[in-house]
Formats: sequence, structure tokens, C-alpha cells
Amino acid sequence: MVVHADTLRGHGNQPTVEEGLYAIPLEHTGSSDFKETLTFSIDSVRATSAVLRLDWGHERMRMKLSIDPGVRLALTPEEAASLTGEWKYDDTAGLPSREEADQYLRDAEGEDYEEDVRLCYEALFAMERPRLIRFEQDPETGQVSMIDPGQAEMLASRGEESEYGTLLIPRGTGVYMLGSTWTGELSGFYPESSRLLEFELDETAHAVSFTYRNWRDEIGGVGVRRPARP
Repeated sequence: MVVHADTLRGHGNQPTVEEGLYAIPLEHTGSSDFKETLTFSIDSVRATSAVLRLDWGHERMRMKLSIDPGVRLALTPEEAASLTGEWKYDDTAGLPSREEADQYLRDAEGEDYEEDVRLCYEALFAMERPRLIRFEQDPETGQVSMIDPGQAEMLASRGEESEYGTLLIPRGTGVYMLGSTWTGELSGFYPESSRLLEFELDETAHAVSFTYRNWRDEIGGVGVRRPARP
């Protein structure tokens, strides 16, 4: 795709590629289906990316778009080193009561998602506490993810693979909002209702514990760093 400055030129008087401001590579494929009208659409929308689709006739073209999410996603090596590793995490404080779970199941009775809700609650209450979680930094993007086996257990209870994830988004010293990821890309981040991790740092700025807060600012869990193995 070549972007030109002259927007008044008629389509019969096509400019050359060399006259363009930008030349952007596209993924070009064909299709047996015929598209009568040139159609532009945007799909695979994430907080940091999307795909622009151009369909016309038998031609199919795709262009990856990069989006500025308005927040810093990458952590410096020093920031990441303070957090990464294994932690013991206890989310007992954020668990619903059995009565609340039963009420939610009654509300879901007869709905398509009733069985999913039941399986999720069974997995939630059967989960080990405290459990080991990890914070890992992607060497390419610099982003730090929270790896919680409990989330994978919840998905597995419904027969799903764990393609969802949780990303730490820095908002201040030792304070991180949590964003949702899908297949490794940020897919959801809502500053006004985000969950928070607040880390306690020692005198060397190394994180030693954290408090998890839900969107109501209620404490939903606590974590302590697991001692390094000898």
C-alpha cells in the first residue's frame, strides 16, 4: 500500500510508487469468493494492534496496524528484576462465600452459561491456597506478565486452553494496574476499574510482598516472594 499526498488525483491518473510518502507491505492472498464492492474492515482489535482488511474481487489483503495504548507497557530491566520470579499467592480474601456462589448459580439457571459457571466455581473452591505464581518478563517486548496456574485451572474446567493472560502496567513506584491479554497481546485495560497490585519494596527497591486489590479497591489477595532455591 502506497500513501500519497495528492488526494485530488483521479483514479485514472495513477501516481508512481516512487512519488508516495510511505510504502507499507501487505499480506496478499486470493479467495474463491468474489467480493463485488471494495470493502475495508478492521478486525483482530487489541489495545496495541489491529488488522486492516481490504477485500475486492478475488483479492484479499491484510495490513497489521500498531496502536499507541496511551500507557507504558514495557518495564526497564531494573523494574522487572525487582518483580520476576516465584511468589506464594493467597486469594482467599477475594473469594465469594458459598451463599454468594449458590445465588449466582440460581441466577444463571436455565442460561446457556449455567454449566460454565458451575464448573468455574467448583474449580475456584477446590484450588490450592496459597499457590505458586510467577512474574515473567518477555525479552522482546519488555512486558511483565503474571502467570497464575489458577487461571489455567479455571479455563481447563470448561475444556478451554489458557490463551488469556494478565499484564502488569506500571502506574507508579511499586504500583501496577492489571491488563488482560489474548494470545500474548493486550486486549483490555480500563484505568477507571482496573485491578491493582501494590508491591512493598525493601531498602534495595526489591519487591518482597504485594497486595492485590479489585476494582472496588477491596483487598482480594496477598503475595510474598518465595525464597530463592539454593
